[in-house]
Amino acid sequence: MRLLIERTIELLKLQIKENLRLINKNQAKIVEMLKKPVSDEQKLVFEQCYTANKKMLIENNDFINLQLTLSNFLEKHKLSDETLDEIPEELPGLPDDENIIFDMTVSEELQFDNLHPCFDDDEFFNRLIEYYTAVEAYEKCSELYKLRNLNLSAR
Repeated sequence: MRLLIERTIELLKLQIKENLRLINKNQAKIVEMLKKPVSDEQKLVFEQCYTANKKMLIENNDFINLQLTLSNFLEKHKLSDETLDEIPEELPGLPDDENIIFDMTVSEELQFDNLHPCFDDDEFFNRLIEYYTAVEAYEKCSELYKLRNLNLSAR
């Protein structure tokens, strides 16, 4: 259980970093818009960026609180039989973060959208397509292509 909780904490950290990257990107957009004359289109983009940033900041706050709760739990129960995994400190052979993210994505625990930590990673995207092709989930492949193309064209 300890290992699962530690992996969850790491995934929460990854999502927080991704949210912060997107917030900074939106902030840069807003700064650029402020240099131009005001228009209805700019107001709309500003509102969208503001709303997205607000949502991600609330999400990050929840993620941080969850990380703290999980960390406190591990600290409080560090000697409990239920949390001991009988795994050495060094964890050779365990999957890296990208494999965990991949597994969570194909099991739909983690939604693949523009907030996904590997959304812009072409290798990860191709790996997803290969997986869904192998299991003959062609509709899912189509959804992924549409989603990715839509987000790439919006940038």
